[in-house]
Amino acid sequence: MAGANEIDRTCGAVIELVRGDVMKLAELRKARGLSQRRLAAAANIYKSTIIAIESGTAKIENISLRKAKGLADALGITMEDLLKLE
Repeated sequence: MAGANEIDRTCGAVIELVRGDVMKLAELRKARGLSQRRLAAAANIYKSTIIAIESGTAKIENISLRKAKGLADALGITMEDLLKLE
């Protein structure tokens, strides 16, 4: 199991990617080591919502605030950073 310092470095690197270049939800999800199913469960939303966002048939800014907050929390990022994702 990873130590606290290793996890902090990983989280920081992922947040830096989000703040730097525009990143896709799928890239961030994979960087976090999450499957679509696990992210959906952690965010308390349907897997189909994750699939729709990643495939481009839905946009993050068009989902409900509850779903967006769940995604942000599950990914460990702010709502502001979530809305920067493609």
